[in-house]
Amino acid sequence: MTIRIVCSGLIAVWLATIAATLWAQTPGLQDGKRVLLLYSYDPSFPTSPKILAGVRSVLSAPGLLLDQEYLDARHLVGEPGRVRYRDWLAFKLSTRRPYDAVIVSDDAAFDLATRERALLGNAPTVFIGVNNVGAARAQSGRTGVTGIVEHVSITETVHMAQALQPGLRRLWVISDASPGGRGDLATLRSEQSHFGDIGIEALALTELSWTELASKLRSLRSGDAVLLLAAYLDRNGEPKRFEESLALLRENTTVPVYHLWEHGIGNGLVGGYVMSHRAHAAEAGRRVLDIWRGVPAERMPVLEISPNLPIAHEPTLLRLGLDPSRLPADTELLDREPGLLQRYPLQAGAAVAVLSLMCLLLVLLARKDRESRQLLETSLRGEAMLRTLLDATADSIFFKSEDGRILACNSACAGAMGRDADEIVGRRAAELLPRELAESMERYDRKVLEQGESVRYRQALPLADGSELLFDTLKSPVRNADGHCLGLVGVARDVTADHVSMQRLQLAEEVFMNTSEGIMVTDPEGVIERINPAFTAITGFTADDMIGQRPSRLSSGRQDRAFYQNMWRTLIECGQWQGEIWNRRKSGELFPEWLTVSAVADATGRLIHYVGIFSDISLIKSHEAKLEHMAHHDALTDLPNRVLLVDRIELALRRARRDRHMVGLAFIDLDNFKDINDSYGHLVGDEVLKSAAERIGTALRDGDTVARLGGDEFVVLIEQLDSPDTAQLLTGRIFAALAEPLRACGQDFYVGASIGISVFPRDGEDSGELIRNADTAMYEAKKTGRNAFKCYSADQTDQVRQRAAMENALRRAIAHGEIHVAYQPQFSAGGKSMIGIEALARWRDPQLGEVAPAEFIPLAEGIGLIVPLGEMILRRVCAQVVAWRGQGIDPPRVAVNVSGHQLRRSNFVATLQAAFDATGCRPDQIEIEVTESDMLDRAEDSIRTLSEIRRLGVSVSMDDFGTGYSSLSYLKKLPIQTIKIDRSFIDGLPGDDNDRAIVNAIVALGQTLNLRVLAEGVETDAQAGFLGTHGCVDVQGYLYGRPGAPEDIARLLRAPAA
Repeated sequence: MTIRIVCSGLIAVWLATIAATLWAQTPGLQDGKRVLLLYSYDPSFPTSPKILAGVRSVLSAPGLLLDQEYLDARHLVGEPGRVRYRDWLAFKLSTRRPYDAVIVSDDAAFDLATRERALLGNAPTVFIGVNNVGAARAQSGRTGVTGIVEHVSITETVHMAQALQPGLRRLWVISDASPGGRGDLATLRSEQSHFGDIGIEALALTELSWTELASKLRSLRSGDAVLLLAAYLDRNGEPKRFEESLALLRENTTVPVYHLWEHGIGNGLVGGYVMSHRAHAAEAGRRVLDIWRGVPAERMPVLEISPNLPIAHEPTLLRLGLDPSRLPADTELLDREPGLLQRYPLQAGAAVAVLSLMCLLLVLLARKDRESRQLLETSLRGEAMLRTLLDATADSIFFKSEDGRILACNSACAGAMGRDADEIVGRRAAELLPRELAESMERYDRKVLEQGESVRYRQALPLADGSELLFDTLKSPVRNADGHCLGLVGVARDVTADHVSMQRLQLAEEVFMNTSEGIMVTDPEGVIERINPAFTAITGFTADDMIGQRPSRLSSGRQDRAFYQNMWRTLIECGQWQGEIWNRRKSGELFPEWLTVSAVADATGRLIHYVGIFSDISLIKSHEAKLEHMAHHDALTDLPNRVLLVDRIELALRRARRDRHMVGLAFIDLDNFKDINDSYGHLVGDEVLKSAAERIGTALRDGDTVARLGGDEFVVLIEQLDSPDTAQLLTGRIFAALAEPLRACGQDFYVGASIGISVFPRDGEDSGELIRNADTAMYEAKKTGRNAFKCYSADQTDQVRQRAAMENALRRAIAHGEIHVAYQPQFSAGGKSMIGIEALARWRDPQLGEVAPAEFIPLAEGIGLIVPLGEMILRRVCAQVVAWRGQGIDPPRVAVNVSGHQLRRSNFVATLQAAFDATGCRPDQIEIEVTESDMLDRAEDSIRTLSEIRRLGVSVSMDDFGTGYSSLSYLKKLPIQTIKIDRSFIDGLPGDDNDRAIVNAIVALGQTLNLRVLAEGVETDAQAGFLGTHGCVDVQGYLYGRPGAPEDIARLLRAPAA
């Protein structure tokens, strides 16, 4: 009964799945196809005609073109020869149409084909006759490659020799430098342990000439045998054809010569376990047909075991005195001696007639038994064929009896359940699966058996690792010829990957529809296929407006043709472009966006879509424009500030050097302003400053610049001076303008001015030097009284001496480690929680006393000592962090100041890592502080270096924020977490309008960009109160803690929170 149910089920599955699992070889499959047969050797090589015959036995259609090429590896020895042949083959192939398949024979052709696939047009490649098993095995699974290893049966052949020659003591192995010879010799060496106690001696033609080989052969005696692997080329490069080398063996030795291939057996060779090149070539042809049917070459595993058979030549055995009866039972004997039937034909005929009469009776008796056995064999063959087919499918197939027992299953079903088929057959689901899963399956089984109809359902199969597989299952009843239900058949398909893919698609759709960024998808030609709701919200264009259009419909016209050419060049070369672009809304309004365009390819690498994702950055650009103006202009007077002044001075100096003009600076400090400000208040003082700024501006020429540095200090840039006297004349006009009363808040105020003048190139070569010298001259003017001016003239000898003395002292201090580190805490939430520590370099010199960092840090940068100084400070800080942790203290992150000179060094990241490795400090315990100006000097290089620092786990903060000019386009890219408001903006809080405006803008910018904002230099409760009220909660300054020794920080960290 079981056999009947299984057979019925197999037939049902066969009928349902045959169309999907088999395909017919259509008569026209080979028509028009082009095949290249590439041999390693030449047409005269013994295996060449056999290989051609094998290929032709399969690929024989009239419409198929079979080209043959010969590598001639026996003669083209060495790399130069192979290169020349490769170039010649490349030239020949360049004149032909591409091939639909390539068959390569033996190792040399195999090496060329697998290394130079592009040379062969990346055609599907099938190899045969490869001796290098490792190299052949490495190709298994490689796209477009399959084949058959030439597995030589060396061990079996040696055992045959031992059986024929019980007294065999030594086996002499002949090989040469051909790839096949080297490969077979390597195989023999690897199998030598299986040969017993016979000695193996090499007759290597890489070391022998033909004459020396003949001499060696003549010296062989009883107890010796020869195994011929390859003999085509001797050490002198003299080639021989196979027949010639075979003749040399016959003429020079009387010992048995064994061979692993069929050619030569009976022509002096005894035989061996041989392989058939014709059979291998036919299998290669069949694999080519499978490839043309649609089976990928990489899905066909490399065949590593050849079905070699024992073959021997009986006359040769008898001539050498060897007993054929010692051979394995299945040995094929060639040219056997005639038997009795051949010797005595008449007598044999009579005997056969008598035996025939006797056998006739036996035939009649055996006929019925034979018919029964044939029926059984037919059934078994059919069952085996169906079993093979079912095991070849990836779907799980099983059969159950009416009582729920599993009668049979295929390999995929057993694999899904994690068991062997023998463990499954005969058992119920409850014995194999979790209870709930088994009960669910049995409910569906009962439904099929009771209703007699098929059911489909989806069910999860839990795995031992906690994951699960998802199956779509179809169960159908199995009936006999009378319609009686015998059981059921089930087919379960693993749809886990499909389910996961569908979930991912649904997630991608949700993101597409709900993201706040606009998205458009185009075809490869740039025609829009789809947009999301955010696209419409940003641009105003609906799907009806845009689908079928090109993105150029949004063009603002602000980018030129070169811009778009560069965009597309980057997109084609890199697969992605990202940048800022201006587009036009449906309303006609122009707006900036940050756009990313990516190319999307399918699994074959073919471009199928472009996807553009953009966000409206109008608000950020507005903030950027505002911050840019604030960064360059004084908030009170709207005059240029120091940053813009310096830029204009440097520009003026470049023009002056080019045109040979002089440039003057007038440094103005208002007299009596402090008294007015203290007496009448800041409101009146601000109005006086604005009036003074306007009055100074009226005294200037076109092209001159007046800037406010802060407080009551102004600087006038005077360009294109012919002589210093012109600057003095302009100073007189400023005095005259300020001599009139200034109107502020309904009152008149009188202010004077003290003015210092410096002139390029006499008094300085750069902006800093000119401003300093003008400032010095202004203070000299104040010493003389009010409303005075002075031109700069200084004897710098003392300054030079002082600088030299400080430079020498600094070199000694760094060399002797006299620079120490002080630590200043950083707090949050009103000083109750320490959230960080800043490490500060300090220097006390025995002669100079305490030297401020503002003096010795710039000096160290100027004389090239900032790098060793910075590395020393970094290592001390890392070591101190480790020391604190060793005391049971868990310090917050410690900030270390890094100079732009250090940041720009190519090995700075490696220096950081070396400090961590040397001290054991974790990267996340350190923060790197870099000033705004240092970050933006070579901004792109800074971004790359800081990004590498972030990948180490180190935090990055921007120090002195607001003192330079940070483009928001760079600020967005910088991998920073913290911006520190410079103390110069904190000093004037809460009274100074400029400082209030700048601090509020920086805090707002930090919040917009999700950056932490920390104010440094907080010294009064009024400053702290203003900062807390306006959203800056992280602070540092004397109000909370002065820089101190490590033990001071340790006491603070151990103390309970207030």
